[in-house]
Amino acid sequence: MSKEVALSFFRAVDQSPDLQRQVKPIDKTETPEEIKKFIEIANKAGYPFSMDDLREAAKVRAERWVQSGELSDQDLEQIAGGRWCIVSGCVCTNCCSTS
Repeated sequence: MSKEVALSFFRAVDQSPDLQRQVKPIDKTETPEEIKKFIEIANKAGYPFSMDDLREAAKVRAERWVQSGELSDQDLEQIAGGRWCIVSGCVCTNCCSTS
């Protein structure tokens, strides 16, 4: 399990309408239980990773968004501090406090 696998799953979701439909219900709720469901969806799709991997991948993806101008430095600080979730972009940080 690794953040690279989680990053690969994010890319797969970006390209797959089916995976997008599966993770869409998690978009606004993002409770620890919903994030566990998100990880289960990833596992079933062949992308096994842990909550810690997801947190690390979220930071990497957010840093890339900042570099591309899609995310502000302030948004990145919120992500790094674990205060912001995005599952619509398939990234989660603050609700992954349980494993």
